[in-house]
Amino acid sequence: MGCLRRPLESDETFGRGSTAPLFDSAAETNIETAAAREMRGVGAPLLWLSAHLPPPRAPHVLSLELVALPEHERFLEQSALSVPPAGLREVCTLLAARGHTLVLPGADASIHPLLVPLARSPTDSEVVGLLRWPGASGGGTQLPLVRTAGAQLELLASCAEHYLARQLVLADEAEPADPDELGVLEALAASRGIRYERGAAARSPGGVPGYVITRVGPFIQEYERLAAGHLAKGAEQAGLVACERSQQCFGAWGRPLAFHAQVLYDLGRREEARDMARQALEMPLWTLGTPLDQVLAIAERTIDELVDRVQLKADGKLTMEQLRANNGMEERSPQQICKDRATYVMDLVVAAPETHDWTSTRPKLASLYKEAEMGAVASFISLEPTPKK
Repeated sequence: MGCLRRPLESDETFGRGSTAPLFDSAAETNIETAAAREMRGVGAPLLWLSAHLPPPRAPHVLSLELVALPEHERFLEQSALSVPPAGLREVCTLLAARGHTLVLPGADASIHPLLVPLARSPTDSEVVGLLRWPGASGGGTQLPLVRTAGAQLELLASCAEHYLARQLVLADEAEPADPDELGVLEALAASRGIRYERGAAARSPGGVPGYVITRVGPFIQEYERLAAGHLAKGAEQAGLVACERSQQCFGAWGRPLAFHAQVLYDLGRREEARDMARQALEMPLWTLGTPLDQVLAIAERTIDELVDRVQLKADGKLTMEQLRANNGMEERSPQQICKDRATYVMDLVVAAPETHDWTSTRPKLASLYKEAEMGAVASFISLEPTPKK
């Protein structure tokens, strides 16, 4: 029987900020403890690591003057019912300096319906933005920073300030480091009270990934880099522990499960890999961060099987396994059924892109959330002004 999916509306992995300064010398140095504290929402810095690929190099930064974001701030307050997060202007300034074009929020129905767009990449036209989970009650200041990857989303950072901090560390890690770029990133970070001593990450016992995780916060990319580093040295168990820690920190995302499945598959542990990939497929498919066919292959599932299963749930029905577990009874409330249906309607955009896209899906999603008595979410998705109470 497949694992139960974490409902979108109940996710609490994000939206709870750290009260400790980034790069604080007294910050927690135990990775597992930092991850556990983040899951509890306690004031400990957050971070995450990337793997498989060589250390990413931060693109060259040319400008420092902060961009004005009146439309984005208004949209966040009035439509997303959220406080514009700390560091938003600095992040958008960084993106603009790297050649991104600012995107007007509320104007493009073709992008992910839970995204507040910020800027579009000049190289692949993907969009960086803020993720507004359906269950968010409004008023939060730490919206996750994400990047579109087709119909999927890649989690960049748990908040804007953590993104800035990690970019500064990556720029310092680059060989050779660009002093002009470092200077600009230091200035942007300093404007948010973030201080960093050049070379500190490289001198850290855990290297750059360990430094970022323990001194900034959890990052999926950094946990993956940590796992890949352990595996390259033949430390299989340590690599798998890093995969598990990523799953613990990012329980609302399918990417850690998909990555873990690939690691197990590469290690020849095919049965474990299959089960892990099947767990990944139970998560929102737009959170996989991995080509769907790759996860399906490891899970030993076909796309037709997946689409049939997702369509069944998008129609509000239960699978045979669920019916057996419930003795054939439907125990969900009408509102919960609508919320569950919305989750799987979104999955269809990833599983069946030839017949579903975000533009055509928005009206259905908005209708389901309205029936679920989540009018603010419905208005946000339909790009309509949020009704005043």
